[in-house]
This record gives sequence, C-alpha cells and structure tokens, in this order.
Amino acid sequence: MVLANVCVMDPRSIIEGLSFLQLELSTDDITNPKPERVQMIYRVFCIAMLDVPETTLNHLPFDCEINPETAEMHHKSIPLALVFTIMKSFMADFADSQPDFTMCDMIAPNPKKTRKILSVLADYAIFHKPAYEIFLQTNSEYDEARKELDICNQEVNLCEERKRNLRSEEDSRKRRENALLAERNNRHAKFTQLMKDGEECDGRREAILRTIEKYKNDKNHKI
Repeated sequence: MVLANVCVMDPRSIIEGLSFLQLELSTDDITNPKPERVQMIYRVFCIAMLDVPETTLNHLPFDCEINPETAEMHHKSIPLALVFTIMKSFMADFADSQPDFTMCDMIAPNPKKTRKILSVLADYAIFHKPAYEIFLQTNSEYDEARKELDICNQEVNLCEERKRNLRSEEDSRKRRENALLAERNNRHAKFTQLMKDGEECDGRREAILRTIEKYKNDKNHKI
C-alpha cells in the first residue's frame, strides 16, 4: 500500500494539526469517519490550505450540456469530483507520486486509511505554517531589497540624466566658445586688413605729398 510509509498521528494530533479548518473536529471524525464529514474536511482543506477559490469547486472549468433529468445528480457529483481531483493531485505532490487515494475514500471512508490521509493533511499543515512564515519573511526581505534596488536604479538614471545634461551643456559651451573664437579671428583678420589698408593709404598720401612738394620746388626754380 502506497500510504504504508505514512507516519500515522494520534487523533488528538490530527485534530490539532487541522484546527485551522475551524470544523470543530472530534476524535470520532478520525476513528469513525462519515462521508459527509470527510468530504467537508477535504473541501475546506482545499480552500483554506491550498488556496483553491471556493467558486471553482462548484462548477466545471468548461461548459457542457447537462440533461435536466440528471441535473440534480450532476449538481452533487461535480463538486465532489473536483475536490477528489484536487486531493488526488495534492497527495501525489506531497505524499507520493502514485497515491492510493480513490473516490471510495470520500464516499465510503475506511477508518484506518482515513486516519492515514488525515495524518498527511495535518503533517502538511504543520510543515506549511513555519515554511509559509519563512516564505513571507523572505518575500518581505526580497521586496525591501527590490525597493532599494529600484531606488538605486532611479538614482543611477538621475545621475545618467545629469551626466547627459552636463555633456550637452559642455557641448553647447564649446560651440559658443568656438563661435566666439571664430568671430574674434574674423574681426582680427578684418582689423589686420584695415591696418594694412591704412598703411597703404598713408604710403600713398606721403607719395602724393612728396609729389606736391617736388612740384612746388620745381615751380620755384623756374621762377
């Protein structure tokens, strides 16, 4: 039997382990299980521990035509089949890859086997609580680290933006300096040309003055 290696708990330990279900379990529910009671335990376990939405336990995840004559039967059997499918998958994941969990365990529960199955559920709940607390703590630490990382990334992005702005300002400053230098060089060239033109004008003026002076001297000699 696949469940043979399961550590069977005493009824009180099972009741304590499954107390979070808030079903007011009694030792009689463990030692003398009734179908309706067992089905309720499995159903609430799926909702409370496995986080299965209650609405998904009432309807098939697809549309199908139902004969009106058998509608009542389907109304009762579909939720049972859904809980069975989830519980079988849970037992496969947590207890064994090939769990000995059948529909008979829900509609005609055997006391000895039911105690083993409930021991698995209680053991999982006991294991899940500290594991979930560690998960929450780790998740919280991860969120904090993620927030710090996001802040650092924002600061890096701001630094990159400031660096781009400074580079843009530096490029603009260099362009202005180059424009001013070009204008200065242009004005210096014009000034140099004006000085040269002025010197040439002075030369021509002096030549004209010498010519006039020579003309006056020549005229005085003739007289």
